Amino acid sequence: MMRLHFVVVFNLTRFARDKYDHFALRSHLQSLGISLRSATEPVDDTSTGKLMEGVLAAFAQFDNDFARTARGPA
Repeated sequence: MMRLHFVVVFNLTRFARDKYDHFALRSHLQSLGISLRSATEPVDDTSTGKLMEGVLAAFAQFDNDFARTARGPA
């Protein structure tokens, strides 16, 4: 049986639109021994990589919220 070591996303905006969802999903992956990686961003398990992940997750939520606001009410 093969074991999954990484989940690779193109960028973090494709992984989750909300920073809380992002970290809940990432925590679940970590509990399974799976690391999250981005093909286009410097995200890894180092201190710097974790900092970048937090900043990028917050910007992904900001971008999603801003786009939704710009479109107007649903």
